[in-house]
Amino acid sequence: MPTTMIRTEDIGKTYVTTSGNVVALEGVTLEIHQGEITSLLGASGCGKSTFLNVLAGLIPQSNGHAEVGGQPPRPRQQVGMMFQRSLLFPWRTVLENVLLPGEIMKLGGDMKKRAAELLELVGLDGWEDKYPWELSGGMQQRVALARVLLPDPDVLLLDEPFGALDEMTREALDLELTRIATLTEKTVVLVTHSVYEAVMISDRVFVFTPRPGRLAGTVNVPFGRPRDLATSGTPAFAEKVAEVRELMAGSES
Repeated sequence: MPTTMIRTEDIGKTYVTTSGNVVALEGVTLEIHQGEITSLLGASGCGKSTFLNVLAGLIPQSNGHAEVGGQPPRPRQQVGMMFQRSLLFPWRTVLENVLLPGEIMKLGGDMKKRAAELLELVGLDGWEDKYPWELSGGMQQRVALARVLLPDPDVLLLDEPFGALDEMTREALDLELTRIATLTEKTVVLVTHSVYEAVMISDRVFVFTPRPGRLAGTVNVPFGRPRDLATSGTPAFAEKVAEVRELMAGSES
């Protein structure tokens, strides 16, 4: 049996506002296995990012139970989070940006060597002394990915990290993500609005209903990893995209 890395039971989240309560999530129960790549897919405002923040331990759930690595979610070395913006410090070099988590967490070992190895892993060896403003958007996100990998987290929580990039760069980075996650055996949870992206990189796709976000269903994606662009041209890929779209359409009715 595969090892369960993430488990939630009946997760709900209600925000209290001056104009009344807003129910963002309701009754979300799921399991994610160690080394699995999964996507959270649904309309804007359906609670995907809220759910990701609960898993990261950045916000508490209002009800239900969640575990990451057998423990209640909390910000720690075991979980790394990446956002739509790279959030690099412009006054720090590429290498210095990657090293930042090691400085904050006071990690032992040769962090410079590890940072250099990670930059090679994401295809940026030779760029260590450049500054963020000298890089393209895609390259900045590669730096951000190397930075989140520095503490060697078991779980990567990604909130639309490639959403602001052009389509060609986004496709390339999606494939890089599958390659790196496979090589490093990370458990990945990706928030996305793109059906194509979800099917292209995931082992399973979790579809959320419009707010309040509930789990409408799960689509298993049977393609091996790592993948290439030829995968997206197959009839099997088109069938999975159609299956996800049908589930999304049903969740909105």
